[in-house]
Amino acid sequence: MRKLLEGKNIRLTAIKGCDGAALEQWFNDVPFMRNYDIIPAVPQSEKGIEELLRYYSDSQERLILAIRLKDDDRLIGVAGFDEIMWANSTAFLFIGIGESESRGKGY
Repeated sequence: MRKLLEGKNIRLTAIKGCDGAALEQWFNDVPFMRNYDIIPAVPQSEKGIEELLRYYSDSQERLILAIRLKDDDRLIGVAGFDEIMWANSTAFLFIGIGESESRGKGY
């Protein structure tokens, strides 16, 4: 039986507490942020990342998930939805591969 949020090489999981350092690094990486978000990149502190994760966890209209490699469980990015409209079955999808060596590999 196929797992719900698992593909050939990656799986989507909840963000873990230990993921904060990687997220902080990515959200301060100019090439990542230029391709990740539609708003101008603003450097994020550890506190800013915590607030961002709280923003997603406190809502039924947003969801953020970790993208992990299946072979070693390494965090390589994030994916999720903003502005989920359940009645209309619509949302904004976002995907960001934060680990630069994992970009361009078709994940």
